[in-house]
Amino acid sequence: MKNKRVGVKIIFPFAITLLLALLMMCVAIWTISSIRNQYTSVLSNQIAIVDAVQESEREINSVARQIRDMVMFGHDSATASEIETSLSVIDQSIETIRTLQTGDTSLSEDFIQKVEDWRAGFSDIDSAVQAGDTARAQQLIKSECTPKLTAAVQAGDTLSAQLTQDGTNAVNRVNANSTRQIVILAALMIITAALGILMNTYSIRSIVVPLRKAEESVVAFSQGDLSYQLDYEAEDEIGKICEAVRTSQQVLHNAIEDI
Repeated sequence: MKNKRVGVKIIFPFAITLLLALLMMCVAIWTISSIRNQYTSVLSNQIAIVDAVQESEREINSVARQIRDMVMFGHDSATASEIETSLSVIDQSIETIRTLQTGDTSLSEDFIQKVEDWRAGFSDIDSAVQAGDTARAQQLIKSECTPKLTAAVQAGDTLSAQLTQDGTNAVNRVNANSTRQIVILAALMIITAALGILMNTYSIRSIVVPLRKAEESVVAFSQGDLSYQLDYEAEDEIGKICEAVRTSQQVLHNAIEDI
């Protein structure tokens, strides 16, 4: 450090501090992005699955109501088209559940199985309605459709409750992880600030201390005291000043001895 120029002594710690600050900024941005991605992943998946389950339940109830209407009033092509649309929505919701569900899938598989069981019973009712066999259709609604519909809805409610609880647990885990990341980031910022302060303090002392010695030597020299020992040596500007002072002391001392 003694052999560095004064300008380098000032610029070097400043540059290091700036680089550390930029590094901490990058770490902070990465931490914020990571936390945001974790929340987005948890919330988007959980919300999408719960919405899919609830949408399936709504469409199942809608189809059941429409098939009852057809049993009472006869087959209607418009109602049949609406039923097909609802069944398509149910299929899409089931596919969403299968795609996004992670971890324990037993409840989701149970719900999907009960929906498929209900659909199988619905197909029999639809066939009876189209054949004009109203009595069989009514009997199937009572013995097959309604119990299976109730079982599917109950399974859906259980799955929704479990998904909501899983979402809450996942958010809690993300909160804990986020807290750890923030604590680590704060610790790194404190360490970075401490390093910056230490480096700049050392740099300032490496300039101020020899300058003070040079000042004391020059003051003593101006007062005729040639015995002051200025022992600072370096290749920088301050070192050259100190060397010049020592040379002046020696030259004047030799001149006085000659006299």
